[in-house]
Amino acid sequence: MNRMLLMLALRTKFTLKNVQKYESSEKYNLGVGAYRTNDGDPFILESVREAERRLVTDTKLDHEYLPIDGLKDFTENATALIFGRQHPIFINSKDMLNKWRIEIDTCLNICCQNKTSKITHSRQVKREVEIMFNRIAEMRQLLYKHMKAKNVSWDHITSQVGLFAFTGLTEKQVAFVKERYHIYMKHDGRINVCALTTNNLEYIANAFHQALMECS
Repeated sequence: MNRMLLMLALRTKFTLKNVQKYESSEKYNLGVGAYRTNDGDPFILESVREAERRLVTDTKLDHEYLPIDGLKDFTENATALIFGRQHPIFINSKDMLNKWRIEIDTCLNICCQNKTSKITHSRQVKREVEIMFNRIAEMRQLLYKHMKAKNVSWDHITSQVGLFAFTGLTEKQVAFVKERYHIYMKHDGRINVCALTTNNLEYIANAFHQALMECS
């Protein structure tokens, strides 16, 4: 294994072990790479629940290995979902996917029996995604406001997008908030925005502020 990758793996492992062993209500793991609700719980998409139900009840599944280009129905419908059925990439998906070697990391398979069901499920997926998007945006704004109230300009938090944010904290500052406040994150200061909640934001923002003041 590449030495850098090994070091990252070890650091992550030790961080998770530290989070688990420390017994206190005031400990927060900002390094977990998954979406969380404002209560800190996993958010399972209804589309995922439906897929699980279908897998359990589908008697046609034989658990055979798939061909190298994957499950045809899945890849075709995933491509249609992302690009639209009239897009050239869908019409010529096999040739173009092979040519460009496109990898789709996360796809929601919402294949349905009829058009009405498809529209309903599409709207449902869109609504769930909007819930997650809005929560991420809200947490970024709240963290920015908490830091601004302490006369700290963290515009980079709101200018970034996505589940993760680079706080700009140094490795020394990361170690500071871990030791004094039991807030755990990657050594480079990257955090999962959804590990922030309306209940812990003030505590975390205060820890970040103290790290900036004492470990500049």
